[in-house]
Amino acid sequence: MAKSKKNTEQTQLYWTEAIAKIERLDSSFVARYNLLYHLLVEFLRVKTQDSTIIFSGAQARLLYVADKCSFPYTMALNSFRYRGRHARDVEDITLRSNWHQDIDVFTAFVGYAFGDKSRTLSIEKAAVAESFAHWQKMRVSVVGRKGTVIDVRDEVSGNDYSLDVKDWNADIIDYKAGTQINLIDVSVSDDALLVPSLLIYEPDMLVDISTIARCFMQYADSEKNHLLDKFSPKVQTRATLLGNLASQLLDETVNHGDSADYVTAVRKFFRSAPIDITTCEDMDARFHDDAKMQLANLKTIIKRVQTEDRNYRKDKVMLEPSFVCETLGLQGRMDCLFSGSGQYTIVEQKAGKGAFVSPSSPSFQPDVPAIQDKHWVQLLLYRAIFVYGFDKHSSAMRHLFLLYSRYAKGLVLTAQSPSLLLRAIRLRNLIVWCEMGYADGGYDLL
Repeated sequence: MAKSKKNTEQTQLYWTEAIAKIERLDSSFVARYNLLYHLLVEFLRVKTQDSTIIFSGAQARLLYVADKCSFPYTMALNSFRYRGRHARDVEDITLRSNWHQDIDVFTAFVGYAFGDKSRTLSIEKAAVAESFAHWQKMRVSVVGRKGTVIDVRDEVSGNDYSLDVKDWNADIIDYKAGTQINLIDVSVSDDALLVPSLLIYEPDMLVDISTIARCFMQYADSEKNHLLDKFSPKVQTRATLLGNLASQLLDETVNHGDSADYVTAVRKFFRSAPIDITTCEDMDARFHDDAKMQLANLKTIIKRVQTEDRNYRKDKVMLEPSFVCETLGLQGRMDCLFSGSGQYTIVEQKAGKGAFVSPSSPSFQPDVPAIQDKHWVQLLLYRAIFVYGFDKHSSAMRHLFLLYSRYAKGLVLTAQSPSLLLRAIRLRNLIVWCEMGYADGGYDLL
């Protein structure tokens, strides 16, 4: 019975008929969108159930399947996914006006996933063109402030504008005259105010991406965590050294594959950090067992990357490339980057644990990691450097992988999260404001 159901689910007709049944329902648009969204989620689950990688959610599965079948309307499909997931919070007129287009997009997606590319839609090009119909970047300086509205001057044109910074920590940051700001993806509101997607406070002060990520703690996301981190004693621990060795093991695995030798790698590592190793108080024999497990996992996972990403080629892989981005006021060093056909894949390695999942939880799997926000943030900020700093379209960012080398099934495909990126940029701005405040007036602002 189960085998028969699986065979049925693998047919294009099964899914297109299910879509058609929902389309014919005489119920509210909220109810129909809810059913259509859950059908999409189930379709994505079925189409990815044989994959060797782990997915962070429905959006990651959608992007994966769309990439595999070269679906040309991914932006429209993802917009449907968002409307379906948040149907109760979307205005009825929006659901009504997009209903037939979303039905067509979902139906075409099912066809492409089964190799039927006969259906064509004329929506994606218009959506892409519209997304670039704004100023991509403006460098402005503050000339005055009234409440949460600041007056700014464009440093290129010399024109004066105003914008409301109530959503950009206006209750904390003073935005005094002379402050330099980058405005990203700027449009104009009905009341003639600039509306940026991202606001970068004092962009010439480059903040390391790992610094921002370390401020995302389980108990709070706060810029004060950066100050606490500065005063915390820098003690070498077994976990820290294992993470450093794991980075070297990734290098060895990428360059040598299955022939990567643990003894050779660990000797090189011990020669490079003899003092750190000898002063590590919790070092014991388990270090080698854990490191060997990491190497074995890395060999398996890199093979999965080769299988899942057609652009992977050893000669195209860049290990630990460094980037600076004045546009976003960021700098950082990725673990692994490779590209092909104008598309980029970023891999961020983590040798430690994923997010805590209770053993009593139905989702608990000891060999599968759960994503920590601070790890996801790093990937999102690296992606943002390419999109906003190097003017790469979002479609050029092919895959964002988190590689948890502690786990046998540690390759996790993530997706974009605008809300988490926004939190990270706001936190970056607060870090800069605090650092400038510490230098200017000591610690009175605490």
